[in-house]
Amino acid sequence: MNSLRMLFVSMLTLSILVACSQDDTKDTVKEDETQTTNKVEESNETEDTAEKDTESEESIDEDKELTAIKDKGESVESYHAVIDMNANLDNSEEESLNLDVNYINGENPAFELQTFGELRMVSVDGQTYFNNSEEWVDISDSVELNALFHVTYDQAVQYFSDIYNELERVEEGGEVKYVYEGDDGFVYNRLEQYLQVNFGTVNTTDHQTKIEFTVDDKEKLIKDVLFSSEINDQEGGIDFDGEIHYDAFDKIEPIALPEM
Repeated sequence: MNSLRMLFVSMLTLSILVACSQDDTKDTVKEDETQTTNKVEESNETEDTAEKDTESEESIDEDKELTAIKDKGESVESYHAVIDMNANLDNSEEESLNLDVNYINGENPAFELQTFGELRMVSVDGQTYFNNSEEWVDISDSVELNALFHVTYDQAVQYFSDIYNELERVEEGGEVKYVYEGDDGFVYNRLEQYLQVNFGTVNTTDHQTKIEFTVDDKEKLIKDVLFSSEINDQEGGIDFDGEIHYDAFDKIEPIALPEM
């Protein structure tokens, strides 16, 4: 359908030229007059205290886990990312988006970006060049550097942190998965922000969204982010899904600008 095709054309343009070019209640124990009642209350209070201690310990463990992932993210200097996304409108022909990025953090991040196997953009020290299929074009003055590539590892960690309380932790071998399935509006809206997509006038209120973060439990690094959402609008529906994979942490070689 033309509207979906326009959507993905705009998404690709956005990815290259914008997304890639750019939160106490106190319990009171009443004393009764009889010794028997006091013993019962003491027993209940002990149980309540034990339950609270257990919940507190679990909360501390969860906070430690989140803190460890965030702290590790702050130390990442470079990485490789692959973004694959598919979508269709009203069961029309599926459209796809693919980005393959080598990224080096810094005040002026350096990266090289491929789409469907073709090198499309390179940015180093604030200089950015775009391959329009005919020649390399200097677009350094046309875009904000901090908006060139938005689906960064930093953004993955931020999204993970923002919806952490909505995620269920599942251990699988040496990996840990944090999963979510539901219709929470905040989770969905943050997904749109993370992916830098916008479906315009489509009403996204009625949706079912799935999110899965895969974390290396030893390294405390997010390796994969899987997502899918089914949106039902009065005029139809949109289904989209995809995966973002991060690897080669701190192993990216220096990036050079293309020869002009």
